[in-house]
Amino acid sequence: MERINKRVLWIDTRQQDKKHILKHQYFERMGYKLIRSKLYSGDYMLLGGTYSVDTKANIAEIATNIDQQHARFRQELINAREAEIKLTILIENKNKIESLEDLANWTESDAEFAKRKYAIRRLSGLRLAKAMQTMSSKYGASFVFCAPKYAGQKVLEILEGEFK
Repeated sequence: MERINKRVLWIDTRQQDKKHILKHQYFERMGYKLIRSKLYSGDYMLLGGTYSVDTKANIAEIATNIDQQHARFRQELINAREAEIKLTILIENKNKIESLEDLANWTESDAEFAKRKYAIRRLSGLRLAKAMQTMSSKYGASFVFCAPKYAGQKVLEILEGEFK
């Protein structure tokens, strides 16, 4: 019975479906049945699991969440912790950032910040990394980075890690 549970992937209905086609095609190729439903926390969760992944399209999106939407974002982290959901924030990026250390050393001129339409003011990589470290220690959320082409694979690695 456990094998069947691991093959059903819940996708949050609030996520814009057409922006995640590559990830969803990857999940289907890997043998997962995709079911859209409103999730309490995150964008993806395996049936019967307590791990959840919330995807961010780029560093600019997470910067906006932390800077301009701080109260709402913080509440999402608190809700996940209180529901005993292990939440991972997966930040897709083309800047070759793979860790908080990489982010701390990253400069605004390197990235999407120059063209971003999200936040009004710019945040340094160091400030973002510190905010993520604080949120991780306070609320138990993890922050993971990957290139967009590996996002589907990374989501499954995180979620399947619970069952290994």
